[in-house]
Amino acid sequence: MFKRSVLAFALVLTITVGGVNLTRASADEISQMKAKSDFEKVKNWQEQVSPVVSDEIKKEFSEDADAFFDQAAYYYDINDTDNQKVVFIVDKTDTKQMQDIRKDLESALGTKVKFKTAKHNPKYLRDTTDDVAKYVDKLTTEDHQVGYDLQNETITVKANLTAEQIANLNTKFPDVLTITNDPVKASTTSHTRDYPFNNLGGGIQIGIDNVGNSNLVDYEQFTSGFIAVKNNQAFMVTTGHGLKHASSTNSTYNAINGGSTYGTRMIGYQHWSGYNATSQYDLGLIRLTNTADWVNSRFYTMNNGGDIDGQLTHWISSTDVVPGLAVNKSGNMTGITGGYVNQPILYVTYGDSFSVKTIEIPVKDGLGFVGSNGNQYMCAGGDSGSTVYTASGYKLVGIESGGGIEYLDAQKKLDLFETMFATPAYDMQKFFSSAFDQYTSTNDSPLSGLQG
Repeated sequence: MFKRSVLAFALVLTITVGGVNLTRASADEISQMKAKSDFEKVKNWQEQVSPVVSDEIKKEFSEDADAFFDQAAYYYDINDTDNQKVVFIVDKTDTKQMQDIRKDLESALGTKVKFKTAKHNPKYLRDTTDDVAKYVDKLTTEDHQVGYDLQNETITVKANLTAEQIANLNTKFPDVLTITNDPVKASTTSHTRDYPFNNLGGGIQIGIDNVGNSNLVDYEQFTSGFIAVKNNQAFMVTTGHGLKHASSTNSTYNAINGGSTYGTRMIGYQHWSGYNATSQYDLGLIRLTNTADWVNSRFYTMNNGGDIDGQLTHWISSTDVVPGLAVNKSGNMTGITGGYVNQPILYVTYGDSFSVKTIEIPVKDGLGFVGSNGNQYMCAGGDSGSTVYTASGYKLVGIESGGGIEYLDAQKKLDLFETMFATPAYDMQKFFSSAFDQYTSTNDSPLSGLQG
């Protein structure tokens, strides 16, 4: 049974009381109320539908995402929030797996699911997006973006290219490219959150001292995303770009405690960063070694202060990171913001000679942080490493890496971004093996018991 949300529209009404005008709601407030109501509808609808779709795909393909993508892909059509649909783009309609999926989902979801024939094989498009990104990295040193537009079954390229370079691209990758030949303003990594505690989870401000003293000003600061474990060792997962300037492989990291007086406490040392031309994966690991600390699987769900209260569940598969998926971000600078996945794969550059793989998530107007100009933003400098999770079920999607479409808010002293780029969590085991996994226990664990 699908729940229906009721939207109570506020009237724009001005009442004069004792010579004072009282406006009940402005047009902007009404727009924000509708956006929040629509987001809640999508969240509630996906809470009902997502497990059905995900379980059906797992039943037919187990954990083999490539096998699924070789036959189909899907997305959420949320243009009409009162008539949402799961849309499957199917390349191989005659296989037993796809016939079973169609039969089971049409039985379970009825008109809520739709199947259409693919123009291109989804796995080919996903794989080719990686190849195009590497090729464009070699074509230009200017900032650029390469993404997989699942709904339109095309690979998008935004870059400042010559006519010859465009011709070469279309020759090398025929019939699948949509090229926008414009300079791309450099995307920006961002750095975040402070709170004084020794129970480590998502959203804690951390930093590295590159000059060898305890002066906080000398720290390069970023934030934690979540905790992972391997062979009874605990790691803090954060952004790879935050670790790239470390003075040595064993550089130590500190939790930076907030409040009226700042202080630091060593939590561990650098273990690995994927922010490079080889890995192209903006994720980093800090090996946690302070046995006075504890670890948990929680994150902030409130904008201001309070305990880390959100129970994070295991990351979602690449098969379920799809256009229309409702997600939230919990960040120090811009708090809880919301939006929908647009391109499930988008390679972006941050001013370096290589691109990194991300998920593109534009802000949903009415669910963003409001800048001094009145516009809505998804994230800001100071949010990097923030937990990115599904609005329904608090499933880990990844961590905030950076943002695009920038506004420098001088009044609020923030570097704001309309679009967030998130590093997907589902790729972690490609780099660390299946023994490396997200810490999901609902029990807090002392680090003294997680030292290998």
